[in-house]
Amino acid sequence: MPSLSLPIAVGVVSYQADGIYLSAGCPEGCPPDANKLWRLDPQSGVVTKVTDLQASGGWMIANGSAWTAVNQAPSSSPPRFEITSVDLRDGSSAGWLAVIPPCSSFCRGPDVVGLDGSGRPLVELWVGDGVSLNRVMSPDQAHELGSWAAQSEGERYFAGGILEQSTTWFGTRKGLFAYSPGEGLRQVSNLPLIPADSGVQP
Repeated sequence: MPSLSLPIAVGVVSYQADGIYLSAGCPEGCPPDANKLWRLDPQSGVVTKVTDLQASGGWMIANGSAWTAVNQAPSSSPPRFEITSVDLRDGSSAGWLAVIPPCSSFCRGPDVVGLDGSGRPLVELWVGDGVSLNRVMSPDQAHELGSWAAQSEGERYFAGGILEQSTTWFGTRKGLFAYSPGEGLRQVSNLPLIPADSGVQP
């Protein structure tokens, strides 16, 4: 990798026409550039940081925008998350949905677990022992697609988030789900399958 500033434990977020988007996790502590978004130009080998925002639950990319949840609260304060979009052209960002979990210490925050066919984020929200999947349609407007009794166990409930034409596919502990604007959220299998890739392809 031609950049010395890129953290270790780098993973591919998405392959796009303008480059390969990367992010680095926190395998042993979190270096300053962990969980940020980077772009690799495969022709020149140059790695560029897209934004200084640190994702709290990973990135999803489609239609020229990257989506994530960002904890806006200071480290000593209760968490205050915001579902945020980042323009891949210039790195500018905009908050779309504020989420304040009902807890006073560490708790599971929201995750952008997929995007729909129009590029709108599909967000997993936890409240106590329940999880819901929500479509953020516009700033400060979200629609709940479904909710279930579940325990966080420190991991996402919805895995995969594969966008295929107008359908987004998710694996869960209870089975395989699909979402499309026309048919809504539906369970298509009782097997706890996970789609093979977690990035959104153009």
